[in-house]
Amino acid sequence: MSKLSQRALERRLKRHLLKAEKRFLAVCAPGFEPHLETEVRALPDVGEVASVRGGVEFSGPLETMYHANLRLRTAHRVLLRIDDFLAQTYPVLFDRAKRISWELYFGFAEEFSVNVSAKRSRLRHHKNIAATLHDAISTSLEPLGLRPKLEDEASIELFARMFQDRCTLSLNTSGEHLHKRGYRTDINEAPLRETLAASILKASKVEDYDLILDPMCGSGTFLVEAALMKRKLAPGLHRHFAFEHFPSFQRSKWGRFKSEARDAALPQSPARLIGCDVDEKVLDAARANAARAGVGEDIHFFRADARRLEYSSFRAPGQRALLITNPPYGRRLGGEGEVKTLYGALSERLQRAGGWHVSLITPEPEWVHLPLTSTLDFRNGGLRVSLLQGYVGER
Repeated sequence: MSKLSQRALERRLKRHLLKAEKRFLAVCAPGFEPHLETEVRALPDVGEVASVRGGVEFSGPLETMYHANLRLRTAHRVLLRIDDFLAQTYPVLFDRAKRISWELYFGFAEEFSVNVSAKRSRLRHHKNIAATLHDAISTSLEPLGLRPKLEDEASIELFARMFQDRCTLSLNTSGEHLHKRGYRTDINEAPLRETLAASILKASKVEDYDLILDPMCGSGTFLVEAALMKRKLAPGLHRHFAFEHFPSFQRSKWGRFKSEARDAALPQSPARLIGCDVDEKVLDAARANAARAGVGEDIHFFRADARRLEYSSFRAPGQRALLITNPPYGRRLGGEGEVKTLYGALSERLQRAGGWHVSLITPEPEWVHLPLTSTLDFRNGGLRVSLLQGYVGER
């Protein structure tokens, strides 16, 4: 077989990949699958959709990966499924992987990486699995004059998942984790990931409120994500993605999708967004993050102590108001006694003010003296925490 030319590759892509229905997996924090599923169903031209533990599977044309990476707020990454098969031995793994037309996915890439996980399978040695896949891919591509090297990191990343002796091969279409929106370079000591913040905002029904306050806003993640949602600004507008290195990538189409997303955005937030913190340097970082995200004019940041705020002064009569915050946990920031005092003071102030819907993250629900219930347990920065939600009625 002769060496593959650019024109021959384009013909193969058109015949075998560009028009074919593809399968995808959007990965999210466990517990937030319903909110990701709602987002996925809103994507253009999506076919079958099904929630699984830690993600949502869906089908659609190849362009779906553009829309998913550009628009999904709660997904950690988007994987493009390549194949799925039973592999109980390394020879079988090699043989099945060798049959795949890897030039459709790698093109003329000179290197790729393999991310392996293995559970409840006979094949469980990560390095051996990666080496077998590299041998199979090389055997498939060498007749075409293509010899990509296996590296620890590369722009083309293959995910290999072994579970109950089945091998699922996928391409990472996102590249870096999707929480890296491109706007947050200034962070505090215990940042909340953007994708997790967006998930909590979705769980809090942020779209229902016209006043959103974070009295301990840190680097401003909740408020920036809320502003992006309120203005219908796509979260992926300010970064690059791995699919831009795929042989199937169509630059003009990608440019059109981004232009359409910008045109659909509102000129300003219809909701009032307020952030407070006791540290002026942290607030400077929050302002800088908001400005880079393009929502600097939508959020009012000012220095204040959450324990001493008059919360009734922010809310107009009849206004639907949401207080959402991620207070210090006492594990890495300050001592536990000080943090418990903070929760107590915040609870007292909110009870006095009334009229607030509250979403609050805490490792210890008993620290909070408000009519809130735990709606979801999840991990943040390795710590087990609870999302408490409820309404503090007017007095």
